[in-house]
Amino acid sequence: MVNKENYIDKHEGIPLNWFEVNKNSSFVNHLKRILSAKGIQIIFSFFWSTFISNFKRISFLVIGVFTFLFSVLLIAKKAGVEPSDLSRDYSGVYHLEPYVGMLSSLGIFIWCASVTLCWFAWYFLRTQNKESGRKNFFLVSGLITTIIAVDDLFQFHEIIVPDYFGIPEISFYIVYTLTLIVFNVKYINILMNRYFSILILAYSFLAISILFDVFFEDMVPYGTYIEDGLKFVGISLWSFYFFKTVDMELRVGPVVQL
Repeated sequence: MVNKENYIDKHEGIPLNWFEVNKNSSFVNHLKRILSAKGIQIIFSFFWSTFISNFKRISFLVIGVFTFLFSVLLIAKKAGVEPSDLSRDYSGVYHLEPYVGMLSSLGIFIWCASVTLCWFAWYFLRTQNKESGRKNFFLVSGLITTIIAVDDLFQFHEIIVPDYFGIPEISFYIVYTLTLIVFNVKYINILMNRYFSILILAYSFLAISILFDVFFEDMVPYGTYIEDGLKFVGISLWSFYFFKTVDMELRVGPVVQL
């Protein structure tokens, strides 16, 4: 927890308590206080102070992002791909309705939420509790979730690898299965906390969605929607499991087992 007084002193005594909301003050009065000459001066001073203190970090980040964007542009031009096709969403490129792919997009958001939770827990434990033997668990969990999310987003196992490299889709499922077996065996003592049943249900729905995709999708009405719906339930349960596990870890220490 950052001590407020130390934080203010660190930034040249800028009186941030100027913006504290008085419970008897209306929203309009608070807005006027922010937009007053002194309020704007404080905001600018604080911006400049934090900009100077974070200049190296900001420079690395901005240069890195622009380098990535320029590299994508060069690769697109060399491959004969319209650069805007890589920067716009599906509905913009193909002139589709904005709701097209809604469930898939929400699933990616939930995957990303899981990644953020796991890697935040890893970073927190690495910096605040260096002796913790559980930080690697969250690092690996975040890495596995990232790989699955990237695969789901760019359809590596469905399109790119089978069509461009001739590797059958089933090989991806085998690799995922073996990876998850190793992951579960190695971290079984951490995984088996009070929310373990949620994780098992997540695995179950994801597995059923794969089986449905391979064997039944073309045999029943709305097969694709059913398969995607089962996967969405599995993704949601996966994210909820890690949300509760991270919450337990950061609030009460080591993950509590039954």
